Amino acid sequence: MITYAGKSGSPTPAYIYEFVTEYSKGNIDRQIVGKVEPDFLLSFNTSFSYKNLDLYALVDGRVGGNFFSNTYKYASSRGTLNSSLWGRDAGNGGLARVNSKGETVYDAINYDAVFDEDTQAPLVSDPTKTIDVSGLTYADALAKGIQPMMATTYYWWNYGWGMPVNLGIQDNTWFSLREISIGYRMPTGILEKFGANYLRLGVTGRNLGYLVNKLTDGLNPESISSNNPLKPLDIGGVPYSRTFSINLTVRF
Repeated sequence: MITYAGKSGSPTPAYIYEFVTEYSKGNIDRQIVGKVEPDFLLSFNTSFSYKNLDLYALVDGRVGGNFFSNTYKYASSRGTLNSSLWGRDAGNGGLARVNSKGETVYDAINYDAVFDEDTQAPLVSDPTKTIDVSGLTYADALAKGIQPMMATTYYWWNYGWGMPVNLGIQDNTWFSLREISIGYRMPTGILEKFGANYLRLGVTGRNLGYLVNKLTDGLNPESISSNNPLKPLDIGGVPYSRTFSINLTVRF
């Protein structure tokens, strides 16, 4: 649900259509928007050995539950995520509009929304006049000649500070390739030449990436704001680092 929120800028204003929220309607009661608990957590590990080679792998996973990303919230408003390319040009679904220079550009957003009741929107032909668009889809209202909304205005106005919470709620399902370790054990015949009983050279990688990540834009589902398990949201936190190590084990 959206409504007309006015215009911003002069002499060529940007026209603003914003999401209608429970709060904007005066409903200050708390709403259930999701759940923090996963349906289940799991880990898979396996080890394999063939002659003098050995392999160990560990996969961690989470299925279900929700996640709120402040990174998504603020980065979308500034156009730094791939998903915020939507509507910015013809190749990304932008609708045609005529700019202040009389040029046809394709940077109008294609809202998938319906106008709230008692909503008036300004016309392209005469911005000083409005028509009733209550109950119309945004596409139908555009067909009746209302002013379109630029994608830059859409992201700046509807995301960032004040973004409706439901826009940032995502499915927090992921599977992480937590660790892989590969090693080689030196043959006994070679070890005997310098008096060793055992020698193993290994390479280990940790936090190598996500096999499955349902968050948009490659956001890190484990980048949380604190160590509180009931606070599944990120707020500028640093994600886990990918690390590599080489280890040498020798016994005499």
